[in-house]
Amino acid sequence: MNNEVILMSRNSYSNRSKGAKIFTAEDNYTVFDLETTGFNPARCKIIEISALKVRNNTVTDVYSTLINPEMHIPSEATKTNHITDEMVKNAPTIKEEFDKFLDFIGNDILIGHNIDSFDYNIIYDLHMELKGTPFTNTYIDTFHLSKRCLPELENHRLETMADYLGINVVEAHRAENDCYTTNCLYQALKPLIDLNSSRTVLIKSDKSQNQYAEVKSTPLAQNPFYGKSCIVYGAFKKIDTDKIKSFLNALGAEYIDYFCYSADYLILGTDMHKKYANRIADDLIDSIAIRTNVRVLSESDFITYSEALISMNSNSLNVSFSYDVSGKTVCLTGNFKCGERAALENTLIANGAIIKANVIKKLDYLIIGAHGSDDWKDEKGAKRIKAEEYNNNGGKIAIIEESNFITEKE
Repeated sequence: MNNEVILMSRNSYSNRSKGAKIFTAEDNYTVFDLETTGFNPARCKIIEISALKVRNNTVTDVYSTLINPEMHIPSEATKTNHITDEMVKNAPTIKEEFDKFLDFIGNDILIGHNIDSFDYNIIYDLHMELKGTPFTNTYIDTFHLSKRCLPELENHRLETMADYLGINVVEAHRAENDCYTTNCLYQALKPLIDLNSSRTVLIKSDKSQNQYAEVKSTPLAQNPFYGKSCIVYGAFKKIDTDKIKSFLNALGAEYIDYFCYSADYLILGTDMHKKYANRIADDLIDSIAIRTNVRVLSESDFITYSEALISMNSNSLNVSFSYDVSGKTVCLTGNFKCGERAALENTLIANGAIIKANVIKKLDYLIIGAHGSDDWKDEKGAKRIKAEEYNNNGGKIAIIEESNFITEKE
């Protein structure tokens, strides 16, 4: 079941020991798909499970069965997949059928559409429940692969991709049919897979309506938006949503204007960000980030990212970091031995960090420049004093000297 879901939370999957997600061209693999009673992978039950074994790019075996969920199938699920209580009443339960499914897939690389955030997690949880061990098959998610190979498309749902690539779809949202569609999609995408190639796009610069800045990602890890889904929500003061959409599309990200559990970023307009922070309190944003692993960016955060990405090629540093900065909030203070602060911020952003201009209570890292600042008082500076105050009151800000944080690449 590959529908996006509005306003749906999920459990945190950060602690799962899942198999590796890869983006490679394979000739031997198994495609699988589930139909379920709902859209939340933490609560829904399987009502159909199918798989295709592929060898040398040809389907050689098929596994497919309805599953009795031992509960009433909600009408909303039936509207989507047309599976009724009557159809599954004599079908096996998932406990009775799970070993047959595992025997069929073996240790194959698994392929599916949107399985990274849905189908794979359901199978993983079942494996933990019934077998007591993690489910570790390597997998390829054609949803994310589609975003990498064809980032210019408005969305990358299975039906959209099939229509764009001229794939014939027969009765969508039945597991076996979706397996065949997904297999055709993967075969169509295989010639486009080249993760070592540079991607060059043109982004309109705020400095001039007639000038464009070149943005490159070499490798792809230097562009934190590449292949990501971005929720854009609320009223923006300094940048209009059309410009945000164009920027994200050019960077290989997917722009979406509603909440869904599989998103990677939540970009909140200034007014909406204040509304959430003041009326519903910080715990709403925290719950979105914790339960769905979404990185929450304010309008100013996004503008910082945008400006850095535009100038990244000409203004970044050849350094690495001793700490994991991906998804971390980072604030810099003082002058840095490694180079200009702006270039360091760009490099941090390229590695997935979220730059904060000021110290906040939930900051992850405060980095102290080795050369200090003439503006500091008591050889500390206002930012360090503020961070220490937060830490004395239960905060967990890591205050790190430049020499312990930055390593020059050889």
